[in-house]
Amino acid sequence: MSLPPLVEPADDLSVDEVRRYSRHLIIPDVGMAGQKRLKNARVLVIGAGGLGSPALMYLAAAGVGTLGVIDFDVVDESNLQRQVIHGQSDVGSPKALSAKASVAEINPYVSVVVHEERLDNDNVMRIFADYDLIIDGTDNFATRYLVNDAAVLLGKPYVWGSIYRFDGQASVFWASAPGGEAPCYRCLYPEPPPPGMVPSCAEGGVLGVLCASIGSIMVTEAIKLITGIGEPLLGRLMVYDALEMSYRTIRIRKDPETKPIEGLIDYEAFCGVVSEEAVDAARGSTITNPELKEWADAEVAVEIDPRRIMDDMIRSLGNSGVRRASLGVQSFDPAVQKAINRIQSYEQTAHATDKLRSMGIEAVNFDLIYGLPHQTVASCEDTVAQALQLVPDQLSVFGYAHVPWMKKHQRMIETSALPNPQQRLAQFGAIAQSLTEARYRRIGLDHFAKPDDRLVRCLDAGTLHRNFQGYTSDQCATLIGFGASAVGTLPLAYVQNTTQVGEYRRRIEAGSFALQRGRRLTAEDRLRRDVIERIMCDFHVDLRAIGAGHGVRPEYFMDELARLADLEQDGIVRLDGAVVSLDEAYWPLARTVAAVFDAYLQPEEQRHAAAI
Repeated sequence: MSLPPLVEPADDLSVDEVRRYSRHLIIPDVGMAGQKRLKNARVLVIGAGGLGSPALMYLAAAGVGTLGVIDFDVVDESNLQRQVIHGQSDVGSPKALSAKASVAEINPYVSVVVHEERLDNDNVMRIFADYDLIIDGTDNFATRYLVNDAAVLLGKPYVWGSIYRFDGQASVFWASAPGGEAPCYRCLYPEPPPPGMVPSCAEGGVLGVLCASIGSIMVTEAIKLITGIGEPLLGRLMVYDALEMSYRTIRIRKDPETKPIEGLIDYEAFCGVVSEEAVDAARGSTITNPELKEWADAEVAVEIDPRRIMDDMIRSLGNSGVRRASLGVQSFDPAVQKAINRIQSYEQTAHATDKLRSMGIEAVNFDLIYGLPHQTVASCEDTVAQALQLVPDQLSVFGYAHVPWMKKHQRMIETSALPNPQQRLAQFGAIAQSLTEARYRRIGLDHFAKPDDRLVRCLDAGTLHRNFQGYTSDQCATLIGFGASAVGTLPLAYVQNTTQVGEYRRRIEAGSFALQRGRRLTAEDRLRRDVIERIMCDFHVDLRAIGAGHGVRPEYFMDELARLADLEQDGIVRLDGAVVSLDEAYWPLARTVAAVFDAYLQPEEQRHAAAI
């Protein structure tokens, strides 16, 4: 949507300014009025780094009359690969002052206000108040949420950009824009990712010229807002892939569930940044790497995104006693990856696998997904064939759960591109067949393992278990969940931590539990839990044997057995007295059979994904 000009025009342009901006003046959409608005504009650029550098240079060249730059860092030689506003002679100098000098060389008619300080709760409102428009090129989530909230409270528009390796994003946020329907940053990202999940440019790298690509888009948006021309990226997210040289835009809507911003908060706590106080409190209360390695029977495992893992991180994991790693693969099909916005090459996965094994993390698992948009049986078979080249120890094969009412980002996936239940079942069948032909044993509903794996031994012994993390050989009745949203299992209860990363961090630092909810298990709950676990692990259950351990007779399940009669007529289950079994062809329907014994399940409620 077009917006009115953000800034009133200045009184006039000097003769020298007319000469300088002549190429703007002859553009009908800009002209004298637009150039006067640029001259009268006050724009704050947060950070004189990768995105701030081209933004400051092109804003100055365009004739923005007053530029503010806030940065407390100094120029490092590693910055020069992308932060083009600085030069070799600026190494060691404050970035804000270096940027000011460069702007003066580009355009002496621009006034530069230097804020050589860290942006925080104490100064953000005061600094923002003096500017018409904010340019946010920061690279940490705490500052991004601070910028958003301050801009919302002050009614200021701001242009946001983000870069990583070969990818970039840009958008315009203005919660109080005319019309009242514009989104803010929290509508796009309601919560920050867990700490360490998204590497910074210093950790993951960035193609230097990508800064210019995204920075120039940000300046273009700023000029459009100031002069009132064109349609800004308000309500749209621009996504750029430098390797494919592709641009695409994603519609962003104002989220009615976003809580009103009524004031500033502790943004480091909200984003899960570990405070120095927490580090001091934990000192002396943590287990060391040598101590962890001495636990001969401990299997320390970690889940890894192959796109994000760095060699140094893998080395640290190996030195910390980690011996098993699960890599998210999902699909190697480029069309599927593009549809779900997860570009991950086979080479990335192979490099991560090789590096993990070289660091002593010899057990490597892969997580595959079927039922993704544009996925076919052939593409599933191709993905399995490539995965098997890397000889994983275990594979988990999960069905994609399309729950846009729970996960808002899934609303961007076209439902017409999703496979139907019959196609999903065929995809899983093809994957299972490929893995069994490669001599992997099927474990329960969705796991596959090498014949000598610990899970296989437990399966054959009838001691396989399933918890919130999947199938396990662990016989312990207690599972302690660490981290936001983690679920824990106790002999007599289930508990879940708060889902808010910042709240989790605050409670832990305060020395308290971070529990959000829990449920005490009744005797019947424990009985039904054991029945459901055997169905999910073994695809059969002896209700007489299970009941005997809980002091009940098989007749206790007469209602459930009656409900299973329909499934027996369809050939899905076999009923032999008190023994319920599923034929192998119907193992994928184990959840449907187990649901019969779930006393809390309300079938009419659409809370989770379908069984297939």
